[in-house]
Amino acid sequence: MREPHDTIQQSYDDMRGRPETGEAFTRVLGLVGDASVPDTRTLGQYEGGETASFDYVRNLPGVQGHIETWYVPSQNIADFEVRWDYIENDTLPAWRELANSDPARARELVGASVPERIADRRLDSRWPELLDDLHDSELTWQ
Repeated sequence: MREPHDTIQQSYDDMRGRPETGEAFTRVLGLVGDASVPDTRTLGQYEGGETASFDYVRNLPGVQGHIETWYVPSQNIADFEVRWDYIENDTLPAWRELANSDPARARELVGASVPERIADRRLDSRWPELLDDLHDSELTWQ
């Protein structure tokens, strides 16, 4: 099992090590990437995001306004420990849940055409989903 780990990590290291663009590219992977397994999150969502409250009536307890959360990851998916934690605690549990609750869908995903799955995950076809994954706004009157 060590060889696939080394090969994959070397690919991330190569991407990250490219002069001028490498660090930014691997950061963007964590920003816009999510696993194609249903019910997984982006790395930023997994980390929990940064939240700010906008309280329109400050003299009342609670928040009377809205709460904004931005899911920009603080870590880099190219770091093995970050990636492995994300896999173990987000992607793998979601996959297990899918395999147990909907084995037909799990088989469909595994058996799907790789070029078609890649085409479905291209950024240009995911803009609304990407924007939704980066930000949540909650109206609240507590």
